[in-house]
Amino acid sequence: MNLYSHLTIEERENILKYHTLKMTITQIANILGRNKSTISRELRRNSDLSGYSPSKATSAQKLSSCS
Repeated sequence: MNLYSHLTIEERENILKYHTLKMTITQIANILGRNKSTISRELRRNSDLSGYSPSKATSAQKLSSCS
């Protein structure tokens, strides 16, 4: 039984947009209706020196669901 749902590509693109606008993690979480720890984790796991990448996150999710 799943108690959570994966972030959609649309949510990830919105995280990028809001993060670029310098919105706080709490503000982004409230807009998307997600827990702030979800947003924080998403940014931490899918960022590199060039910043957050929604396409990197989606690719990683697809790879993990195949195994």
